[in-house]
Amino acid sequence: MKVKKKQIVLISITVLLLSLILVGFSSNALAGKNSDKNNSTKRNPNGNSKVMVFPNKEIGEINKEIYGVHVPAWNETIYDHGKLNSKLKHQLNKLNLGFLVYPGGNFGSNFIWNDPNLPTEMNTDQFLKLNDQLGTTAKISVNPMESPKLAADWVDYVNNEKNADVKYWEIADEPYLTMKTEDFIQTVKEFAPAMKKADPNIKIIANVSALDSDFTKTVIKEVGNLIDVYSIHSLPLPPSQKFNSSSPYTEDNKQAFFDDLLKTPNTLRDEIDRVKSWVKEYQGNKNVEYHIGSFSTVWSYPEDWTVNSLPAGLWTADMLGTFAEKKIDAAAYWALMNPYPPGNGDYGLISPEMKPYVNYYAFELYGNHFGDTMIETKQKDDSISTYASTSENGKNLYLVVVNKSSTKDKEIQFDLKNFKPRGDAAAWILDGPTVPDHVYDYGLRKESIKNIKKNGKFTWTVPSYSAVAIEIPSKKVSFLLKIVQI
Repeated sequence: MKVKKKQIVLISITVLLLSLILVGFSSNALAGKNSDKNNSTKRNPNGNSKVMVFPNKEIGEINKEIYGVHVPAWNETIYDHGKLNSKLKHQLNKLNLGFLVYPGGNFGSNFIWNDPNLPTEMNTDQFLKLNDQLGTTAKISVNPMESPKLAADWVDYVNNEKNADVKYWEIADEPYLTMKTEDFIQTVKEFAPAMKKADPNIKIIANVSALDSDFTKTVIKEVGNLIDVYSIHSLPLPPSQKFNSSSPYTEDNKQAFFDDLLKTPNTLRDEIDRVKSWVKEYQGNKNVEYHIGSFSTVWSYPEDWTVNSLPAGLWTADMLGTFAEKKIDAAAYWALMNPYPPGNGDYGLISPEMKPYVNYYAFELYGNHFGDTMIETKQKDDSISTYASTSENGKNLYLVVVNKSSTKDKEIQFDLKNFKPRGDAAAWILDGPTVPDHVYDYGLRKESIKNIKKNGKFTWTVPSYSAVAIEIPSKKVSFLLKIVQI
């Protein structure tokens, strides 16, 4: 019998693939820096939970702009002799950010875009270049203390002269703290038409407060016709007693701060719903967007244990999942870099030495290991938060699980309804010491999961105080099967 050359090649490939399957592929876990956690196979869980995931129940498309960060103009180290710092560029490229905000919080109320305070400040052109290099969406906050013409000239320069097509423009940062209600309303009435005359396609953002109903309701009622986006901030806790004598938190009892912090994503959900209800009350079904204009753990005077400890990283992971679940259109963490000597802390994702802090890794979990479409999950355990998504092509299912218990590993029984898994998965884990010896003592480590049943059920232990992203491939016709069928 003659054997055709094509058949010999196919048989050879088949034998090779069978060999690889029998031998199997293995990968060593990538240990996080100075992690004090053990491999999942050695854990002794003292808590268990059930999580059901519903791929057929879509919440909606995830807006990549929720993975955003403030880029304050005073970040003089971003550019080195006119070029983007190479170390910073390397760190930023790993995150897949979606949104950049300039010139930096209420600093914008002292910022003249065409007359910088210092020659070393990051100017508009440099910000636009950074935005272009990262492929992000930009937001600019104008100075409400200057003239409407200055703001309109900025829009004209950016979108008409530079053709940057910056869509989002905010009139004042935190005006509910710095301006009278009637003064802000008058500012919106003057600024919004002038800015839209320069570019009718921009979206005007009003920063309002879910905690100040009088201010926010009045703004929505009086100038809601001029507003395209409502932005709220989430900086939920005060600094410690070291800087605020009325604060309930002390460095000697950090756990009280951590416990309260990890409850606040639920509070944010209520605040988002509250603002949405006010908009509906006064503006009906007007099509508007909702942003989280700024978020961080404390509203002032950061210390490393309040902003750069493991619970802060878990909180950030929980917040990003909350934004996706609540269909937020954009959000910005405070900030890219923001060393704060009075507090011996740094609000930033990245240090002035261009090294990541713990919150950086929460962004990395979502930027690299989460999908495009948010789907529903169901659970009854308040000590964990679970978020799920699918890839655009439906080939992968993704989970993010945040274990908020400081002492209990959680053995979770997952049930992936109507999803046909391949049988294996990969988990990327953010854990480590609760308060590190050094603020750079974190990183992601990887583990393999191989016990996923054909019906989509599997059990896996999530370490105490951890955020975990799990990527689960779907079952598909294998290359080997196609060869055998030829």
